[in-house]
Order: sequence, then structure tokens, then C-alpha cells
Amino acid sequence: MNVYLVLYCVTIISRGSGGSFSPIAGRERHMPDQDGLYIDKRSRQVCVDGQLQPQKLSTYECKLLLFLASRNGEVCSRAETVSAVYGTAYETRTDDSRLDALVSHARRKIGDDPHSPRFLQTIYGAGHQVLDYKGNKR
Repeated sequence: MNVYLVLYCVTIISRGSGGSFSPIAGRERHMPDQDGLYIDKRSRQVCVDGQLQPQKLSTYECKLLLFLASRNGEVCSRAETVSAVYGTAYETRTDDSRLDALVSHARRKIGDDPHSPRFLQTIYGAGHQVLDYKGNKR
């Protein structure tokens, strides 16, 4: 295929779409444009209030958010969460540090304020919960 013809077509299409056309962009999944938190399980991307967040979640961050979200706002103990995310029994000191770091990283990636979190909340002495979760893709 003629390279110049392809470039010409991309240029024409870009003009009609406000200059945002990308041959790769067509393969990206559409994320909802509503308020709340959405997670695309396959790509591990997060959409907050219609805005795709720049960083993908790690596998464990995604597991954490999906597990807590599946509980519909219920507070989950640290032991339950560690078991669901890591598949291991809860060991206080080791897992407290590991879970705290995971929660911190997940909050940063979803744009949650650690001092006043909107989505991923820590309930002192009880565990964690996810609020304002609107669903996920796949």
C-alpha cells in the first residue's frame, strides 16, 4: 500500500475529528463518561468522573479495588482483603505494611486524596471500603 496515501487519509480523518485521530486510538476501549469510579479489568485502566487516569493499575491494585468494590460499600477487614488480594493467610506486621502500601499506590493512581478519600476509604480499626463505584468493564 502506498505510504503517502495512508498518511493522506490519516490527515483527512484527523481534520474531521478535531485532530485527535490515531490509528491506535480506535483499538482502545471506550470508558464511561459519567461520575464515579469505573475499572476496565482487562486493561487495568481506571476512569474517574469520565476522565481516564494516566497510570494503569498493577495487578494487585486492580484486585484490591475490584474486591472492595464487589462488596458494595461494606467495610472489609484487613484479613479478608489480604486473603482476597494476595491469596495468603493474614500475618499482622508483614501484611499491614504491604496492604498500607498497596492502598496508598491505588489511591494515587485513581487520584484519591489520601487525607480525604472519595473512593478508597480506610475505616480505622475495621478495614477498607470502596464508595461511589459505578461498575467495571469485563
